[in-house]
Amino acid sequence: MRPSRPRRPWWKHPTVPMTRFVARLAYEGTHFNGWQYQVKSRTVQLEVERSLNASLATSPASSLLDKVCIRAVAAGRTDAGVHARGQVIHFDYPTVAVTEQNLGEFEAGLNARLPPDIRVWNISHAPPPRVNNLAAQGDWHAMYNSCGKLYTYRFSTRSVADPFQRRTRVTVPRGEELDLDKLAKMASIFEGTHDYQNFANRLLHKRRMSKKGEEFTTKRYVASVQLVKEREGEYRLDVRLDGALQRMVRNMMGGLWSVARGDMEADELRRALDGPLYPPGRSPIRAAPAHGLTCEWVYYDDY
Repeated sequence: MRPSRPRRPWWKHPTVPMTRFVARLAYEGTHFNGWQYQVKSRTVQLEVERSLNASLATSPASSLLDKVCIRAVAAGRTDAGVHARGQVIHFDYPTVAVTEQNLGEFEAGLNARLPPDIRVWNISHAPPPRVNNLAAQGDWHAMYNSCGKLYTYRFSTRSVADPFQRRTRVTVPRGEELDLDKLAKMASIFEGTHDYQNFANRLLHKRRMSKKGEEFTTKRYVASVQLVKEREGEYRLDVRLDGALQRMVRNMMGGLWSVARGDMEADELRRALDGPLYPPGRSPIRAAPAHGLTCEWVYYDDY
């Protein structure tokens, strides 16, 4: 039996026709406390929604402000300090306020209201819903319709770091030797489907927050993990996966660094993957710094 549709969200007035839009989002995450809205912190979601509602306030449909409040939904959350180049959001906007002809002006207006460390691009009407998509309203959904993500982690082993990359690339401390051949070989152990409970944070909170009757799983599929040499002394770890747990990619990078430095045996990293959950405070895995991580792309079959 097909589940009944959820009730209409509070920010949609039943008499206001709304159209769902999708857009790419790029942001430099240094001065953001992550994606998700927080009461006393600057977040990407806060700035995006502020721009969307300000745009509506100056449109011919400004009288609708007392009936709707525009909310943005991302394909996934990023932590404080993490960047994005190809993040994806969707949002519902009054149909009368935006037409196919003025989408370019709409995008330009949003960017004019956004701070310089965020830009929205490639705004378009969301694809039609799929028959098997049971997301809210049955509409296309940035999170539930995604079929994969690409994360990159950038780091430098140069003795003199490039100051222009200090916010997006982690510099390995001077005097610390990394066996990059070992790191590249060990990266492949993450490929395939594995249990990442030792590479995730706030698992107890996630299990509590999972919907009633919905089993929370820490198993994830990782399509590929590759070390790329960008230029002398500068490297990038490319991780393509179906979805990540909180700090999962940073913990993967931290574990690989520990093996490459000789602080951890390769077998210990293998045991952490798919192994029993470590007791609190006993895990040998340490997350790599946030600013080296970028959400490069979110993949879809229809966008």
